[in-house]
Amino acid sequence: MSIALFAGIALTSLVSDCIYSYRLEAWKSETREALRGVVAQEIKKRSEKEGSVYSCYVKEEISTDEFVAVDTAFKETSIWFSSGENKYVFSSYKDEHNIEKSPIVRGFHTYLFQRNPLDVNSLRILWNAELKKDGCPGEGTLRVNVGGTEQASASEGFSQADSLDYFTIGHSCEIEITAFAKIQSYQLYSWSDGGLLLLCFSLCSLLTWVSLNARYFYDRYFVRKIPVVMVEQEHPCCYQLMDGTIFNRDDLSLEKNESRVSLTSQSAELLLLLVQAHEETVSIQKLIDGLWPDGSGNDARLHQAISRLNKSLKSISACKVENRRGVYRLVAVNQLLEKSDIS
Repeated sequence: MSIALFAGIALTSLVSDCIYSYRLEAWKSETREALRGVVAQEIKKRSEKEGSVYSCYVKEEISTDEFVAVDTAFKETSIWFSSGENKYVFSSYKDEHNIEKSPIVRGFHTYLFQRNPLDVNSLRILWNAELKKDGCPGEGTLRVNVGGTEQASASEGFSQADSLDYFTIGHSCEIEITAFAKIQSYQLYSWSDGGLLLLCFSLCSLLTWVSLNARYFYDRYFVRKIPVVMVEQEHPCCYQLMDGTIFNRDDLSLEKNESRVSLTSQSAELLLLLVQAHEETVSIQKLIDGLWPDGSGNDARLHQAISRLNKSLKSISACKVENRRGVYRLVAVNQLLEKSDIS
């Protein structure tokens, strides 16, 4: 179960990161557009107010040179008025980020903002109001640099990591605007995103759990089981002696016809050692080791055990344990059978 939860959390985290990255880029794009729209409105207001002056400005202009690259870092431009020529040198970076490409319109922007300068705090308020109007979460602040003089609105809580946009305005890019914006991570997610993440977590956890337990469900519901009892038996439990007597090592007994004699566990173990020798001789030491694996056996104890076994055999069987030159074996005593037949 823990593996299924881990898989669900991992997939949910991955999907959450993808949603966050997508939403963040969309939010930045919307915030930039709102700022550019506010700046365009400010230009439009000033141009409507100064429209007649703009006509005169264009009429009095003699000519305007296109930008000529001085080197890769700077550009130079010149503009002629009835009063004479003015030259400007500024960085290529500023030129690339100017909101207008036409030198004539850039010059007009310079004129407009010289007549009615930008107020950074008013611009920030208008920008945040536009964001709120559009239902865009977060807040922004601005830093405006005009000809080397910097104006900054309230920037507490903002860092360089919150940098959002940079652009310039004017013929020589003399107005620089740097925008910062921030948003809480949770504000980027919608309720539908939360539902999607919950669905991903649930499905992944469920599929992982099912895959891990598929064998269990298959065996339980699709495989018919037949109970089988297995008995592991290394040796047979019954042996038939030479005269037909049955030795049952599990019941510790000797049986012949309808007679039955019980054996002690030691006698049964001794008889088993002799029977498994298949009428071959067994050394005294092997018998002692088999009966007393702890090393406590000796010749005297073995002699007593053999006497006890022979007594039990004699009461039901024609077999006995015979000692020949220091070794033992189980033999059938034919003489006993002959005596029994005579009687």
